[in-house]
Amino acid sequence: MAFIIPNQTSYVLQRPVDPQSGWTRQPDWVSVVDTPGEVQFVVTNMGVSAYTINTVFTKPASQNLYIDWGDGTIDTVSTATTTNTSHTYITSGTPCSRGYDTYKVRVYVDSGARITTCRFGITPTQTNSGYPIGVLEAYYGDVTVNEPNQINFVSSSSFFGVYPYLEYVKLPVTMSGTSGFDSTFSGCRVLAKVEMPTSAANITTCNLAFQNCSALQSIALPSDATNITNFNGTFSTCVSLTGATLPTTLNLVTTVSSMFATCNSLTTIKLPPMLSCTNYASMFSASYSLITVEIPSFHSGTTTVDINSMFINCRSLEYVKFPTTVTAGNTFLANAMFNGCSNLKSCILPTNFNATTMSAMFSSCISLSSVTLPTSIPSLTDMSSMFSSCHNLQEITLPTTIGATVAMNSMFLTCSALSEVIVPSSYNITLLQQCFINCTNIRKIELPNNAQNSLTSMLSMCSSCTNLQSIVLPTSLTSVNNLSSAFQNCNNLESLTFPATMNSVTTMTSICSGCVSLISVTLPTSMTSLTTTGLASAFNGAAALKTLTLPTTVSTGLNSYDSLAANSPSLETLTLPTTQTTAITTINQMVNNCSSLKTLNNSQFIGNTSTGSTVYINGSNFSVNAFEMTGTTDFYCKFSILQMNGNVTTQAKLTALRLRNGGTGQYGGTSPQINISYTSLNAAALDQVFTDLPTIVSKTINITGASGAAGCTRAIATAKGWTVTG
Repeated sequence: MAFIIPNQTSYVLQRPVDPQSGWTRQPDWVSVVDTPGEVQFVVTNMGVSAYTINTVFTKPASQNLYIDWGDGTIDTVSTATTTNTSHTYITSGTPCSRGYDTYKVRVYVDSGARITTCRFGITPTQTNSGYPIGVLEAYYGDVTVNEPNQINFVSSSSFFGVYPYLEYVKLPVTMSGTSGFDSTFSGCRVLAKVEMPTSAANITTCNLAFQNCSALQSIALPSDATNITNFNGTFSTCVSLTGATLPTTLNLVTTVSSMFATCNSLTTIKLPPMLSCTNYASMFSASYSLITVEIPSFHSGTTTVDINSMFINCRSLEYVKFPTTVTAGNTFLANAMFNGCSNLKSCILPTNFNATTMSAMFSSCISLSSVTLPTSIPSLTDMSSMFSSCHNLQEITLPTTIGATVAMNSMFLTCSALSEVIVPSSYNITLLQQCFINCTNIRKIELPNNAQNSLTSMLSMCSSCTNLQSIVLPTSLTSVNNLSSAFQNCNNLESLTFPATMNSVTTMTSICSGCVSLISVTLPTSMTSLTTTGLASAFNGAAALKTLTLPTTVSTGLNSYDSLAANSPSLETLTLPTTQTTAITTINQMVNNCSSLKTLNNSQFIGNTSTGSTVYINGSNFSVNAFEMTGTTDFYCKFSILQMNGNVTTQAKLTALRLRNGGTGQYGGTSPQINISYTSLNAAALDQVFTDLPTIVSKTINITGASGAAGCTRAIATAKGWTVTG
């Protein structure tokens, strides 16, 4: 006999609809009359035709248990303890329009006995875990099994299989057992209706009870089930669930984590009081249709309550009604609580709400325009990414009192409508990296105007704040180590003053690159910790900057001035550190296109003064259109390429150049290795350059258009292996 599993799409479309549950029994299934004291199943031999029923029953004398398989076979069970009775269907049952046969299975006992366990499935000796079992309906007549774990429709190590066809379960009116509903219907994906007991006062847990019951539309828990302590994942991924009736009080519940996670049809819910609950983590996560939630109370004692990710990715959520106040002494973990709630427009927290962490709490709430925070959150230490990508947030008043220290990294990242932020002076900040990055409308930022010596990073703090006009920095920042891109592309920022105490900074790469309105900047006089590429592109593209003075002292590990002030056409004076930067390996494009540069102070401190074999600057390309440079430019370092030229239309004003390093390993770049064409170097100045050149093989120096090109002594250079052009 062949059995066909029907097409799943048509299977769903043919299901009649009940106005309460979204389900009505298939009219041509074998008929069933719910009978007290009996357990009945409607089954089909879809998927597998060999089944096992596990039974336990009580009998005061010689009573038996009977299993009528619905095909003419009746098995008698005399053993009251756990017994597995197997059966294989080989004859036809009652056909239905869905294309399969149905059978009514009756499990009943002699008078005086009572069924205490009745599970329908397959045993490990018959098949593997995950094999489909053809139960369509289950009727547990009143005064049958007493505890949910004696009926579970879930795979276990002793009773394998899954229930992909189970649509309806009727439980006894009263279940007074003490076991929980843990995983009772977990994974029953087409289960559409469960008639729960009206009384189950001793049930204590509902852990994963209806997880992945994706066809279940509504459920009513027993009103007296007030002793439940665990709702972990109870309705998780019940994607069709539109409502759940809970007991009016659940004051023994300790966890509701993921209780309604991914309930994509749930729109509104009012929670009962849960005065012992400490874990709300991910309770409604990814419930895409949820609009309103009312929470009448939180824990009644002094404890930590986990509300991490409680509403994460509830993209339709508009309103959560919190209690006005919470119990004094409670603290909350609120990481990512509303993360991704893209339709949430406002939020009012309880007036005494106290959290230790609110990281990413409102991240990606793109419609959020108003948040009312308590004036004091005394335990708060983490506000990182708290309002990240809240594109519609225009203003915020921060609590005046928070924890001993606080992380604010990425706190307002991409808050493109925010116009002003004032951080109270009571804050002791540890991290500010990316705090205001891409806040394109922000005009004013006030950080605490006092010592902030716990702050370690300001990486990209205000990067791309294109309308930022002013910022007040703290008076002391002794622990800050990273300023890279801190004000990159702040197009309207005109001035910037750092405190003198910033000796821990190791990098300020691209700190003000693209700050086209920056006129002046004051760096601390000493930054002894700057290392490696710590100044690369720091002021690249600072088009209005006229004067730039670097710290007088930097680390001996600093190895790059790459594009330091390139493309800054207004720059007139660049003053480098007065300490010898012996580790410098590149000054590529350092002042390239600085067409107004007149003075380069302290160039003699670039690199190592040694003329030995060690190359400290080899590979560098020093390039500048030296139109306005006057006086003497003095280099002690080695070069790969040196370009300090004007052009045919604009004579560079460079009048003196010294190249004091005559060592080997230089000028390995492309020809011409030295370009000082169209400069104001007279004959004597050119002869001095020739005299400074190292002896070398087949290198080129271009002096085309230089003032002294006609009268200089070229033989000085050619005798050292140089070709002089121009």
